[in-house]
Amino acid sequence: GVQPAATGKWKTFMNAIKKAGGDLKFSPKTQQDLVRIVVSGVGKRGCRMSAGTADYLIECVGTDLNTLLCEVEKLCAFRMNQEITNKDVDKLSPKSLSASAFQMLREISAGNGKAALKTLENLFINREDPIKILGALSASYVKIYQALTAQEEGIPLEQFGETLGVKNPASLQYSLKDARKLGGVKIDRSLRFLSRQDEKLKSLPVDPKIILQETVGGLLEIPKG
Repeated sequence: GVQPAATGKWKTFMNAIKKAGGDLKFSPKTQQDLVRIVVSGVGKRGCRMSAGTADYLIECVGTDLNTLLCEVEKLCAFRMNQEITNKDVDKLSPKSLSASAFQMLREISAGNGKAALKTLENLFINREDPIKILGALSASYVKIYQALTAQEEGIPLEQFGETLGVKNPASLQYSLKDARKLGGVKIDRSLRFLSRQDEKLKSLPVDPKIILQETVGGLLEIPKG
């Protein structure tokens, strides 16, 4: 739902609803709704985008509709009546911290340490808080563990996502794919290691960048046993 500020036009609007004896509810857009909006917006601007690329754009920048439409404007201005691809999204649309953390997880699970460190370096360049970076990376591992647990318990991912309050339950499909690559034992080891790194980051007088780089290196070693 929406929690509007209790000032200005929103206050006037909500008071009018209450006086009329009504109840107002804004339901969040589903992933399918957002994909349709993005694809339609791209088409209206003379370009083309597949549903898969729209889904990828949402994964990268989040589900805020205003942000998505701004990215649509930018991508269409760049491509001018052409097909917009995932590569265009990578080139022009800045990833959210959460999306960057998942990207690191996937690069780590693929054994691509160079790419994972490059993603981490980009977060440093963007001046992201080291504690938030580690928190987002830990949250990524927690999410794939939750997705794997749901599958093992026979719970539909959409239902499980709604129970967890995941804004985009469909994103758990990506998490499940990542979880299968690592397996439950390695995910558990990764989470324990991340917890120890979090303690180091918050307690030791060491450059946070070094601890985060060590974190990536340690996570890369876990799949090797």
